[in-house]
Amino acid sequence: MIFLLVIWAFLLQSGFQTSDIRYVAYFVPILSVIIVIGMKIGKESPYNKLFSYGLMVFATYYFLHFNLFIWNYQNHFGGFWVEPNKGSLITWDDVIMGAAIMGGLILLEIGGQKISSFTTSYNLRRYIIYAFVVLLCIQVAVLFNSGIRLASPQKMDQLPPSKWETNVIEVIDYLNSAENGNVLSVRAPAIPFFTNRTSLDLFNPQTFAYNISSLLSIENSSTFKEKIADMGIRYIVLPNPQNVLYYSVQNLMAGSKLVDFINTDGDFDKIRLENFTIYKYNSPSRKINLLDNEHIWKPRKDVVVSQQDGNLKMSVISNQTEKVKKVALLNTRLNLTERPLLLSLTYASNSSLGTGTFQVGIADLKEDKILFSSLLNYTSGNLTNQTFILPKNIGGDKSLEFRIYIFTDGLGKYFLNFKRIHMAYS
Repeated sequence: MIFLLVIWAFLLQSGFQTSDIRYVAYFVPILSVIIVIGMKIGKESPYNKLFSYGLMVFATYYFLHFNLFIWNYQNHFGGFWVEPNKGSLITWDDVIMGAAIMGGLILLEIGGQKISSFTTSYNLRRYIIYAFVVLLCIQVAVLFNSGIRLASPQKMDQLPPSKWETNVIEVIDYLNSAENGNVLSVRAPAIPFFTNRTSLDLFNPQTFAYNISSLLSIENSSTFKEKIADMGIRYIVLPNPQNVLYYSVQNLMAGSKLVDFINTDGDFDKIRLENFTIYKYNSPSRKINLLDNEHIWKPRKDVVVSQQDGNLKMSVISNQTEKVKKVALLNTRLNLTERPLLLSLTYASNSSLGTGTFQVGIADLKEDKILFSSLLNYTSGNLTNQTFILPKNIGGDKSLEFRIYIFTDGLGKYFLNFKRIHMAYS
């Protein structure tokens, strides 16, 4: 670990970004094994072991106090940063120190027999164990005073810190239950670590910079969809206005049409979370269109339903002052396996008097049980897109009844116009 930190501090510091330090940990296990094996081969002399351990103690102190910045958050250890004010070139002090250490090692190798004879004649070998104990105490003191704060294992390993990675954990939970596919994201670097997916981050592109830079210069939606399909990208993750990192999306909108494409193209289902918005790319061949000729919606009581050319219109004229429920129904079976599904709607709602209430629901006909229900927005006649994540028990070979409700709140006319009702995998 210390050897890796030396390399990182002096040789790879040019162009360093704070998030890159995590990659040091990738090589720690194998390098530790190599170091331990290397120390054992031909190193049976206790003086060699004492020198090696003394060097480790010294290096621990040196790097923790002069080369590394200890980062603690919420009162527990967060990681190492390379000292940001340190130059990218090795200093003469470090050269002299390295030369002194190497000189001591060479002297120990060349004069090992003389040193052994000298210590034997004065019976100094009996003090080696005390020297090891002193070094161990020094190392414990160095680590204890390093500024590293350790919380309980439960807090560190089981409970994510508040607003960890700007609440990207909600995205991780969604992706872990969703279909396979690569991710294009902005400021969400934790996704590949916890979802076992390739994530191409537009803010930290790193090795994918060449591949994804061309996405930002595409001028039309069709080309953009072809490009991401070739790259295996199924999900686009962006901070939303509630996220402190939303400025990154605003900067992206100023220089690229990417955000416009995914917000206006009907092949992208929009899943709104608390701090992020996920756009799922579903080509028409991967969706079930509930407004086609194979799916016929029927009215129930005093509601006018018109379905043609892929549009569904509902209208209710109420002559009653009390609240009345009107509904349009669709009975069908979904040939989709049981997993979280998406229900994507494009609709407009309006009323001549009052606002009314609009709602969508799904029921299991066999068990006569409501499986899903959610309110729709009042849009004053303007089209809006809305995507719902459905419960896992919707799907399979069940007989389902889709229901669209209009609840009147007095005299007047009430309208719902659907341009899109699609089912797809999450």
